[in-house]
Formats: sequence, C-alpha cells, structure tokens
Amino acid sequence: MARRPSVMLLALLAAVSVATVAGADTKIVRKEHSDAYTVMGQNQPARDQTTTTWVAADRMRADQGETSFIVRLDTSSLLVLDHEAKTFSELKLPVDISKMMPPEMAAGMEKMMTFTATVTPSDETKIIGKWKARRYDVKLSSPMVEMTSVVWATKDVGFDIASFTRMGEQILRMQPGMDGIADELSKIDGFQVRQENTSKMMMGGNAEVKSSEEVVSVEDLPAPAGTYEPPAGYQQRDLDIQSMMRHGG
Repeated sequence: MARRPSVMLLALLAAVSVATVAGADTKIVRKEHSDAYTVMGQNQPARDQTTTTWVAADRMRADQGETSFIVRLDTSSLLVLDHEAKTFSELKLPVDISKMMPPEMAAGMEKMMTFTATVTPSDETKIIGKWKARRYDVKLSSPMVEMTSVVWATKDVGFDIASFTRMGEQILRMQPGMDGIADELSKIDGFQVRQENTSKMMMGGNAEVKSSEEVVSVEDLPAPAGTYEPPAGYQQRDLDIQSMMRHGG
C-alpha cells in the first residue's frame, strides 16, 4: 500500500492553521486531491483522500489512511503511528531530521529543509462551503520544492481563531530557523478552509504537482478515549525516515 507520510509530517509541523480551542476538542475533516504526475520516470496516479484532525489544549492528532501523527506539547513529542504494522515511533520536538540520516546525507538534507515564505493578502472574497473566506497568495520555497498556493481563510467558523492558531505557531517555531516562516504565515488572518497548490519538485526534474484541500466540517465535541495515545498492543520502533521518503516523500 503506497503511503506518503513524510509529506504529511512536513505539513503537520508547518501548518499554522492547526491549533486549539481552550477547554474543548475540535474535530476537523478535510478532503484532499492530488492530480496525476510523473517524477523521475515514475507515474503517480491521481489521489483522493480524507484527513481527520483532532485538536485539544496542548495536543493534536491527524489521521490519513494507515498513518497517524500525534503531537504532544505537554511532553514535547511527536508520535508516528503505522496502523498496518501496528507500530509507533516517538520523536522529541523539535524534530531534527538530519540526525535520523547517515552523516553523508545529513548536511544535504539540512539545506534541502531550509524554507522561505511569502504571503500576499488580497481583497478577493468568496464562499467556501458555508464560510465567507478571503484570498491569500502564498509562496513557500526550498532547494527541494517550490510551492505556490491560493489560500482561502475565514473568520466565520464560530470559535476563537487567535487561540486556535496558537499551538500551530508553537509547533512551527520549535523547528530550527522557522521563526521567520511563522511570522510570515501569521499574515493569513483566519482559519484556512481551502488551499489550491502547485508544487515544483526540483529533485524530480522539475516535476509539477497540483493538489487541493478543503475543509468539510469543523465540530467541537469530545475526542474518543485514547485519541492522543498509541493504541494498546502497538509495538514501539525507531522511525525509518529514509523508508518514509521512499514510500511517499
């Protein structure tokens, strides 16, 4: 089964729009679509999937297919769950991916993971689902990838958005060199309900990938017991970051 958890990991660590409402759990369901593309001679089919995110005061969980990520700010840890293998890996935040790789790869990966961001607000608005949203044009670039996005953000979701963005910013700022990125992304004023992305992968012969994601629902309700913990019976193992990249990076 093909999975792309490393992409989701990057999004989880960098998404300013995912955070918390004090004293409550929030369930967010997003639908995601990626067009078919070819990279390094390999054809990747179009893909549709749903991501469910649970958020509480100091923790969050994102479920996508057979992989889940749990962020625990109370213990400064990230848990990666593999439901197919019934295993989990635990990483301490901030995550230093270079330390999980052979030394000959680490220096190059550190350069690859250096990002710059530019956010350009617009006066354009439209209705996304049941929300009135404003357009923001975002450019995120590194030596590995360049991504341009049209982001639609709303203030009409009915909760304290300032509180909702706080944990996402905390997670982002915990990563080395990300303070400037967090400052720039904070220009997106509201909760992101839709993104339309075009990514160009420099390491894949400038392959272009188009994708989109849109919020389907936002609900305040108690999370099921055990949401922010590894399931009973799962075995702990070291995270193989190179395998993650090969299977979906």
